[in-house]
Amino acid sequence: MRSIIFGGEQFPARPLRALMQALPETGFYNVYGSTEVLVGTCHRLSAPPAADAWIPIGRPRPDAETLVLGEGEKPAADGEVGVLCIQSPSVMFCYWRRAELTERAFYSREARSFYRTGDLVELGRDGNYYFVGRRDRQVKSRGYRVELEEIEAALRTHPQVHDARVHLVPHGDEVGRITAAVMLRDHATLTVPGLKTYLAGRLPLYAVPTTIAFVGDPLSVVGAVGAERRELQR
Repeated sequence: MRSIIFGGEQFPARPLRALMQALPETGFYNVYGSTEVLVGTCHRLSAPPAADAWIPIGRPRPDAETLVLGEGEKPAADGEVGVLCIQSPSVMFCYWRRAELTERAFYSREARSFYRTGDLVELGRDGNYYFVGRRDRQVKSRGYRVELEEIEAALRTHPQVHDARVHLVPHGDEVGRITAAVMLRDHATLTVPGLKTYLAGRLPLYAVPTTIAFVGDPLSVVGAVGAERRELQR
């Protein structure tokens, strides 16, 4: 096998290291690009990464141009986290019959149009981009785009649910698990399996939370989870 190309989600470093060690003659490439962009950046790994390594998404492909926007829609300074914008021949022209969404999705500079990916990145000292997170609450789970607000809205439609918060939580060597913290109404008899069955009738199976916890205050619980996730990313 000459090459393994992966992308779409972060590849956990530990299993990637094991795979590279098992296939020492194979080239490994981390490619980045949303559906709207196709491929915007690429990074070839020169050696198996450390088990806790932060794997870069690389540099722009030869026919692409990138721009990172920080606060106030201004180009981000060196080392500053910002939204990655991409211009290339493979970038889409528009969203079909969604003029307002198209307008929000593009950033114009000197008569050139850049697609706002919504992904937060940081430019490392090695000249590579590193994925930090999302500007909104859209996440990737098992290759699918998932809007966490949609899961929360589905949870709140259950008559025994008072409130809910959802987060993508790091879990071992996995990219992350969709986890929900749910506050039930007084005298509720709902069970976790029953709630998962309820959600399966309203959401795609990949969007049903892997873990659901019944808690007294979902805001504080998921807030702590979010802080843990940010610390792990650093």
